Amino acid sequence: MKMKIFRLMAVASVAASVQFAHAQNSIVKTTETDAVSAQKPFPEELPLEEVLVTASALRTPVGEAVQPATVMRGDILEQNLATDIGTVLEKTPGLSNAGFGPGVGQPVIRGLGAGRVRTLQDGTDTFDAANVSADHAISSDPLSAEAIEVLRGPATLVYGSGAIGGVVNTVDSLISEKPHEETAGQIAFGVDNGKQGKFARGGIELGDGTWAVHLHGSKTESDDIEIPGYAEASPEEGEEKTSSLDNSAVETENVSLGVAYHQSWGFVGIGVERVESLYGIPGGHGHHEEEEGEEHEEAHHEDEEDVRIDLKQDRVRLKGEWFEPVAGLESLRFKASLADYEHQELEGDEVGTRFSVKGKSVRIEAVHSPLGYAKGVVGVHLKQRDFEAAGEEAFVPNTKTDSQALYLVEKLELSDRLTVEAGLRLEQEKHHADGFTENDFDLFGASLGMRYELLDELAFTGSFAHGERAASAEELYSNGVHVATNSFERGDENLDKEKSFNTDIGLRWESAAFSASINAFYNQFSQFIYKSTQDCNNDGVADRVEAGYSGVGCDIVDHDEDPLLLNNTQGKTDFHGFEVALSYRLIDTEQEGLSLNLFGDSVRGRLDDGGDLPRIPGQRVGVSVDYQNRSMQTGLSWLRVLEQDDVAALETPTDGYKKVDAYVTWWPMGADTGWKLMLRGENLLNEEIRNHASFLKDTVPAIGRHFILATEFVY
Repeated sequence: MKMKIFRLMAVASVAASVQFAHAQNSIVKTTETDAVSAQKPFPEELPLEEVLVTASALRTPVGEAVQPATVMRGDILEQNLATDIGTVLEKTPGLSNAGFGPGVGQPVIRGLGAGRVRTLQDGTDTFDAANVSADHAISSDPLSAEAIEVLRGPATLVYGSGAIGGVVNTVDSLISEKPHEETAGQIAFGVDNGKQGKFARGGIELGDGTWAVHLHGSKTESDDIEIPGYAEASPEEGEEKTSSLDNSAVETENVSLGVAYHQSWGFVGIGVERVESLYGIPGGHGHHEEEEGEEHEEAHHEDEEDVRIDLKQDRVRLKGEWFEPVAGLESLRFKASLADYEHQELEGDEVGTRFSVKGKSVRIEAVHSPLGYAKGVVGVHLKQRDFEAAGEEAFVPNTKTDSQALYLVEKLELSDRLTVEAGLRLEQEKHHADGFTENDFDLFGASLGMRYELLDELAFTGSFAHGERAASAEELYSNGVHVATNSFERGDENLDKEKSFNTDIGLRWESAAFSASINAFYNQFSQFIYKSTQDCNNDGVADRVEAGYSGVGCDIVDHDEDPLLLNNTQGKTDFHGFEVALSYRLIDTEQEGLSLNLFGDSVRGRLDDGGDLPRIPGQRVGVSVDYQNRSMQTGLSWLRVLEQDDVAALETPTDGYKKVDAYVTWWPMGADTGWKLMLRGENLLNEEIRNHASFLKDTVPAIGRHFILATEFVY
């Protein structure tokens, strides 16, 4: 099997074309639980039953998943790949992108994001500063992905407190788990006219049956993106349209090297990575000196500096597995990571604020042999994170976080039709922040899931889970102006742990010509931590003191923009919604395939007092048609996002939009060769697209109509 080091992609926002990760056909095998490419004419694609969910403790094949999971790989991954995880996943049912311009994309799972979604690189923590602020990028590298896995509901138990909303795992082959004796490589390059972007990527994998070496690197550059009209959602009268979005350029560089040693007893390996990114923060979120008098507003615009983020991270990963170490154990697995992350917020040419994170994580899992009906995993997870910030936007104090956890997951195959999966997790998390007393959280999680085959083609799934999340350092200790969100954020060191009870039920149908999946969920939270909003423009406070903790109200706010005051508080909430995916295979042969796919999703998040939660994505419905033969693959898609007017206090509604995409992939010398060409067209109607999950939805629209031309060579 030829290695897939890099997928064919275009710069920055290749969230292209049709496949929404929705429905199952001869081109793409997908259900709500899997978005797995399985092209019949191309033998390198794995059949559905062989694709494992590696982020699950039991590494269950995706076609047998008890709990909600998605695996995106193969051609569907290529057709959606981008430089950030949020953009890659934004067309998947139940997932959205809390973007902050083209340089940042944070995944939102069923309305939950940030500190409730854990992002991993091959099962290990990324250790970045993404949870501190919406304008901080995730350091996980999707451009090197073999697959991207999404777990939601009870399946996230093994990843603990920060995964109460879901897990996104980027799977790569930096440390090869299987020996190989071949040399393989890949190189790709292309251009994007919508951002004057270009990229080049390449990699090579060597092996002799004992040693396996993996090397890859990439570089992308793009200028300011082109937009359909106005940057502002409500432009001032007489304002002229603009053709581009200021300060939205992105540059990335990534390089990694991995070595693995294989023997009959197992394997052990080490990988090192370097990630760099320089990206602008669009939307006018600059810094400036305060002015007085009538010329204040004019001086504000003249003195404002564009803000860019210069991000660097070095990461070391260790991984190994020992087969049958003692009687009663099938294997002993080990993963560890060390990370040194830093980014500088540049105001013009000056450094404003520095954020740094040093982290280390160790996970050890023992897989026991079957005991009667049961097979399971017991694991230990230890993690330490040191966070530091220095500069004018250091609104979170230096904090050291330690966590230790013990977990158990068991799978019971009670009959040919009934499978039950149960799990427990005990965790302790401690925050040590400068100037504050220590905060300790004792956390407990439990889950129960089942899959019952009603018919050979129809399965019922249900899962229930109790989860607890420790308040983050940002929620506990924030105290200062946060220009990225134009707010003054204030934490509360007395916040209690967050508790949730999650219910998920589903039906999955799979036949020769038709497939469907329907999932409904209800998540109830007690002590849900959220930011209550107060508009200090209308507070009536005449005399403002310098920024600092004074206990109540807008008297602590001192900023020329009169920002919103965001207080971290707690209350009861519930999230409910559904995801539907349907596919009908009109043609399904070894020579060609034609399918019609549909999907829809919805999520609603409400406070117990009846108010709506902010940044909950609008309802979506989509349809796509895909055709494939031995030398070509093509498709057309239509996506409709409805208006979101169920908004929180001081939040504005977001208009709906339609998005039409198309793609053509052509193998000039046949699909069995290693050369292909790709052309994508995105947002062909040149619609003004604003994502309600984004903090910048009212000032930063998505890219307009653009085309991506790329080529790939596999050798």
